[in-house]
Amino acid sequence: MKPGPARVAGRTPVRSAALVGAALVVAVGLLALVDGSAPVARGPIAEPNPEHVPPGTRVEGGVRVVEHATAPERLRLDSIPPTAEEDATLLWFQGITTAVAPDGDAVVLDGAGGAVRFDRRLTPHRVALQLEGREPLGVVTAGSGGYWVADVEGAVHRTDEEGRITHTTASPFGFASLVGDPLGGAWLVRSSRHFAFRIPGADDPLLVRVSGAGRLG
Repeated sequence: MKPGPARVAGRTPVRSAALVGAALVVAVGLLALVDGSAPVARGPIAEPNPEHVPPGTRVEGGVRVVEHATAPERLRLDSIPPTAEEDATLLWFQGITTAVAPDGDAVVLDGAGGAVRFDRRLTPHRVALQLEGREPLGVVTAGSGGYWVADVEGAVHRTDEEGRITHTTASPFGFASLVGDPLGGAWLVRSSRHFAFRIPGADDPLLVRVSGAGRLG
């Protein structure tokens, strides 16, 4: 029995409605892409390093030494600026790794005797370090909004939020690298980028912590 005209005509509006609905979905999607309101999908921040070599291990003077010749992962560059709802942390600036504070801000030397602090929107804020002619070697954040600064003379300075020196501590290293801690102090290690032309002795420390009050321990 052949379908009557009424049955065939009854199928037409349903199919037309489906086509119109699909067209509306496509139009809305294109409009969102044009005005930039659609959320941007971000991929992973790192990928495996195909050239990674397993770390080597040895014992020197009763101390286990682990050497990493390569990194197991590579960071992927993110060229998409953060939105108003996103937080971001700057990890690398002009070939130098930044020092990340507990609040997510990042600080790094600017190459002109001062420092730059980047907030979670990647907005730079210059810190005018007042080091009285000393050449800074590294900087990390300290408690109460201040900073720890290592100089090329082997000293470590604690500054206030305005960059003024509040006290100075002698470092056991000719050139020290700094790593901040959440308690307001800092860890000192021998710099891998500068050589003091002095062979370390058996009693020289591998790393030293300086407290928020400036005491080595």
